Amino acid sequence: MFIRDCWYVAAWDHEVSADGLLPRTLLGDPVLLYRGAQGQALALENRCCHRGSLRFWRRDCRAYGAGGCDSNAG
Repeated sequence: MFIRDCWYVAAWDHEVSADGLLPRTLLGDPVLLYRGAQGQALALENRCCHRGSLRFWRRDCRAYGAGGCDSNAG
C-alpha cells in the first residue's frame, strides 16, 4: 500500500532525455516520463488509450500522430 497525493521522486533529471521515453513503475502504476517541447519533465500513464493495455509509446504514432501508440495502426 502506498500513500497517494504525495510527491515522490520518479527519476533524476539526467535520466529523462530530451529525445527519449522512460517507462517506470511508480506506486505500482505504469508511468511514462518524457520531456516536452520546452524541456519540462512530463509524465503520463503508460497505457494504450485505445485498448487500455500496457504499451510502449512511440513519439511517431502511425495511427494518431505524435505522442500516441500504434495499437490501431493498419
